[in-house]
Amino acid sequence: MKKQAITSKEVASIIKKNWSSKSFKEIGLMVKLSEDAVRGRGRRMGLPAKPQTGKVSINRLSVKEQVKLDKEAIHNKVEKADDAKKYKELLKDYKKLEQVASIKEQVEDFKPVKIEVKKSSGKSEATAFALASDWHVEQTVRRGEILHNNEYNLEIAEKRSKQFFQGVLTMVREAEQNVQINNLVLWLGGDFITGNIHVEFLRICSLGPAQAICFARNLLISGIDFLLKETTMNITIPYNHGNHARITDNTWKSGEEDNSLEYILYDDIAIHFKNEPRIKMVAPHGSVATVEVYGMKIGFAHGHHGFRYADGVGGLYIPVRKYIMRKFRNANYEFICIGHYHQYVQDSLFLCNGSMIGYDQYSDSCGFSFAPPSQTFFLIEEKRKCRTVTRPILFDD
Repeated sequence: MKKQAITSKEVASIIKKNWSSKSFKEIGLMVKLSEDAVRGRGRRMGLPAKPQTGKVSINRLSVKEQVKLDKEAIHNKVEKADDAKKYKELLKDYKKLEQVASIKEQVEDFKPVKIEVKKSSGKSEATAFALASDWHVEQTVRRGEILHNNEYNLEIAEKRSKQFFQGVLTMVREAEQNVQINNLVLWLGGDFITGNIHVEFLRICSLGPAQAICFARNLLISGIDFLLKETTMNITIPYNHGNHARITDNTWKSGEEDNSLEYILYDDIAIHFKNEPRIKMVAPHGSVATVEVYGMKIGFAHGHHGFRYADGVGGLYIPVRKYIMRKFRNANYEFICIGHYHQYVQDSLFLCNGSMIGYDQYSDSCGFSFAPPSQTFFLIEEKRKCRTVTRPILFDD
């Protein structure tokens, strides 16, 4: 414990008491003063002068007193060393404060920057895109049979299809506060049914493939009618066949559309709207459908051809980018829209659409990461010539 410092009055008393019997150095050790300080104090106090040898008279001190004086001398030395360290630290802090103060002196006073309300010279135009794929309308997913919380059946499929078209309308109206939208590109990307390409699907599907195609057709035509009624937009519909609606055991590399029940689905939609001038159907060439907007080519493919993906560490990014750069290198596409993988992914070279069914038995059995049910909405602005707003369309069951 640190000893309490003696007062000036106590110092004077000790000096007076020991003035005649002890040397200046001895008294100095007792009051923690130098010899000269003790001598000066004595003179100011009017004490008589006395000869001093400058040496401590050890013989006059007992062993106990000598030990005490040595302890005090060591203590004083340690305290001085500590004080020196503290002084160094304080000096460093002071220098830092000086630097901060110097910088602060150079900082100019706040000068407000005037921000004016931008006067619109007329809205620029944008084209809206809505991606619809991987609905699997007749498949049943029961809570408790898979790891993640999801449920799906005919009733939920119908409810989510309504929410999809309502979501498209909501996002278009929100975007119209900043841009003018005259055209919508509605991609029908395939796998609207699960089908019976695997025997196990017979157990988890509520409808047969033919009935499922009719159910999907009713949902899609009703949704397109809804958008025609609620907007004045022209609707361009590029479409692709998925892998689930096929009537063959394996996916065919050519002639796939002739062996897919989705050929009937898209043909029915085209027939239904054949007299509607605001609807334009765009058939694929091979596996890719193409739409040109503001001089930019946008490609659409279901996504089950051309590359393999097994939920690797890098996700879809690496295999899809390699596939696109290899296949479309000289085709001058701005980017490609795909589905099939039930994941909402954005990239400069591609957009991957989510699924309306969400996490199902296949995802669970393969240990895929969870992805909520979603579809995709985005804009391409004429002025900027690029994709701007990109948002998922989510569902609330």
